Amino acid sequence: GVCDKPKDPEYIGRYGNGFKSGTMRIGHDVIVFTKRDHEMSVGFLSRTFLDDRGAQEVYVPIVTWILPEHPLFLSCDDNDNPIIHECRFHPSFVRESRAALVPILEYNSFCETVDDLLANLATIRDHGTTIVICALRRTEGDGILELDLFESPDDIRISKTRDEQGRLVRYARARTFNEHLTEPLPIDYSLRAYCEILYIHHRVRITLRGKVVRLKR
Repeated sequence: GVCDKPKDPEYIGRYGNGFKSGTMRIGHDVIVFTKRDHEMSVGFLSRTFLDDRGAQEVYVPIVTWILPEHPLFLSCDDNDNPIIHECRFHPSFVRESRAALVPILEYNSFCETVDDLLANLATIRDHGTTIVICALRRTEGDGILELDLFESPDDIRISKTRDEQGRLVRYARARTFNEHLTEPLPIDYSLRAYCEILYIHHRVRITLRGKVVRLKR
C-alpha cells in the first residue's frame, strides 16, 4: 500500500482503520490467537464483556503461555532423558493470565474451555495469528447480518436490505456520473473486488474463503 502518514517507527496505525475500530464495526466480540518464538497468547476484545461490566475504559484480557518445547518446560529423569511438562502460564504473567481466563471463557462464544483455546493455538504452526470475530452485527430494520456470507461462496459482501418502498437494495457508496446516480460498483460491496485493487505493489498473497484473490494493477 501507499501511505502519507509519518514514517516515524513509533507511529501507530499507518494503513486504514485500527484493529479495535475495524473489528468492533464488524462484530461485538473478537478473540485473537497468536504464537511467536516460545510464547503463545490469547487476547479477547469484547463489547459484550465491557458493556456487561459497565466499563468506562477498554480492557483486553490476555492469557500468555510458554510453548512446551521451551527450556522452562524441560527436565530430565534419572537417566537424563528429557521430560516435557504440560503447557504453563508464562512465569512473568501468571497472575494476569489467571485473571484474564475468567472473562475470556465466560463471554466468548467460540471456545468453551482452556483445552479449546490451546487446540486453536495448536493450528498455528511456528508463528502466526488467527483472528475470530463473533456476534456479527445485524441491520436495525430486517435484523439480518450486515455481511452476506451466502450470496457468493468465495466472497463476503454487504447484505441487501429493504428500503422504504420494500425493495431489496444494497447499501453502498453513492456515485454520480454526469450528475446522475450510478449503480454501486463491486468494490463498494464486495470484499474480493476490493482486495483485488487494494495494493499498488503486489507483495502479499490474499486468500478469501479458500480461494486466492487475483490482484489487479
